[in-house]
Amino acid sequence: MTTTLLVLLVGELLTPFQGDFRDALPHAFPEGVPEVGLGLSAPPGRTVAWITVQPGGLEVEVVLHTARIPGDLRRVLRFTAQDAARDRAKAAAFTLAAMVRERDADLKALEPKSEGLVVTPGPTAAPVPWLLEASLLGGVDVRGNGGGGLGVGLRRELTTWLQLGAGVEVGVFATPSTTLVQPAFFLELALPLTRGRFSTAAALGGGVAAPILTRDGVNLTTWLPLLRVAAEGRLMLGTHHGLRFAVSGHFVSNSLTVRVGETELGRVGPAWIRPELGYFGEL
Repeated sequence: MTTTLLVLLVGELLTPFQGDFRDALPHAFPEGVPEVGLGLSAPPGRTVAWITVQPGGLEVEVVLHTARIPGDLRRVLRFTAQDAARDRAKAAAFTLAAMVRERDADLKALEPKSEGLVVTPGPTAAPVPWLLEASLLGGVDVRGNGGGGLGVGLRRELTTWLQLGAGVEVGVFATPSTTLVQPAFFLELALPLTRGRFSTAAALGGGVAAPILTRDGVNLTTWLPLLRVAAEGRLMLGTHHGLRFAVSGHFVSNSLTVRVGETELGRVGPAWIRPELGYFGEL
């Protein structure tokens, strides 16, 4: 409203009220100083304020007429002889600003409301991060062949009760007269069991393993389906990172036979128990 407001000064306003009032307006209307003039009449359709100072300057009347709203707002300010002229003018300016804000609210209430359902957007949910994890692996199969390796994985929460993960692992295991290198890739679903600074989950996944038996520079690779079952815990060390502990079982469809010529030296697998210790952080 302030950009179209016309303020008309009425009465004994030449000195000192008029100058002090004009000086106070920028402070009372920081968004835009209204137009100021002298007189009683104004063009029709304008929003007009009349400031009238009674003889002696101890009483100031502020009247605000707003187009589209019947009835005028009226305030009467009374002062004592001890009140400085500048303070009287400042009080009138800020009183007028308060009256303008009141009428602005009345005008807004008259605006037509849009039809139909208005949907108020809620707070934007923070994106769910991916967890990147790297772990050292131990392992022993059902026949007592031990070893270790390294695993790298990703984990993301799909819902509060389900997580999606993917992992790549490479294990190295001792076997009779040979070396077994077993890379594997798997996808898994995890069910959170507890939450907090220390959380736990159970996971079930599947993928493929490619055991490689090596002896005297000769490699034998076998592709086998992989089933993975795991129980894990996570200890938060900060807001976005922590330690990971797990025990997993890896199962392939067949055991591997170690042969030298026609002689069978032993078997490897088809199941491994794997302790895992690692670190995770948000991407």
